[in-house]
Amino acid sequence: MENPRYTGYAVFGRWTKHERLLNPDDVSAGYVVRFRKSDPGTVVRSRRQSHPEIASVETFAQAQLLRRSRGAGGMRGIAKLERDRPTSRNVYLLKGLIRCEICRRKMQGAPIRKAVCYRCVARTLAPGSSALESHPKTVNLRKTS
Repeated sequence: MENPRYTGYAVFGRWTKHERLLNPDDVSAGYVVRFRKSDPGTVVRSRRQSHPEIASVETFAQAQLLRRSRGAGGMRGIAKLERDRPTSRNVYLLKGLIRCEICRRKMQGAPIRKAVCYRCVARTLAPGSSALESHPKTVNLRKTS
């Protein structure tokens, strides 16, 4: 398998060190060191397990296939994945539902002066975007109960 940490089999010679002169005309400028993947034929794998496995080879292969299938969609495929973030102390009931009217981005929940607010901050907009010209520094929307 590809990662010996998980499957327990040692792999040697996966990367090859290549040193190249920084400037061929000026030897005193020094070398640049790059690591490149070795040819699959030169990689040596152990036949016995060198340490206990974390996951079975089948489980690891399934996880790798799932990971690659998710990433196959490019940036759009990655953006569609559900990402769980650590929960905060505050519960924001409208999290991900409210959008800024100016830039159409999702507003984030924030406690401001002991009140729950949803805000859109202009500094997180991409530089040079058209929304940045008409966007106030911060847009706060207070949640009323």
